[in-house]
Amino acid sequence: MIFFNKKIFLILFSLNLSHSAFCYVWTFQNMTKKPILVECRLAAYERIYYDIINPGQQSTRFDWPTGAMKSETCVDKFFVSELNDTHLKNLFEKTELPTSEEIELIIEGPIGRAQLKNISTIAPQVKWISEQDWQIVDKESKNIEKTSDSLRQLPGRTQTLTQKSSCQSHHFIVIKDEKNFLLIAKE
Repeated sequence: MIFFNKKIFLILFSLNLSHSAFCYVWTFQNMTKKPILVECRLAAYERIYYDIINPGQQSTRFDWPTGAMKSETCVDKFFVSELNDTHLKNLFEKTELPTSEEIELIIEGPIGRAQLKNISTIAPQVKWISEQDWQIVDKESKNIEKTSDSLRQLPGRTQTLTQKSSCQSHHFIVIKDEKNFLLIAKE
């Protein structure tokens, strides 16, 4: 009987370990000069997940607890948009940067979600940076003024997320030139 209980325990333990190996987390760091809207669409869910990230800040809102089915689901697409003063006024009734609490209310509430759905977003390209060059990214990503130009010039392959791997955790740095967004990620 003890042998049987140990077998059951080992089976359950190994299932738990294999589960945690497939939990995906996607973090974003906004290195633009304005707040951005990030829209996340998971491959197996119809619900759209949103986050608003202020300039210079990082967010891990697309990180679900181990055991949640969403944590094991591959991402379908990410979309990004810059929030201008009109967007901020409509969403938060002010043009100043929103607080974390204000962002949470908007992205989770039905009225805020309906407003976010109407903001035009684009699916940006992802520039994949080698492990060696990532040290430069870490150093440059501290300064918003220098980041966009210096990161654009780094060597790397530019692809869509699905061309590389949508079933993997990634940290993305969001940069923007005059009109286009680009996500920077480590290979």
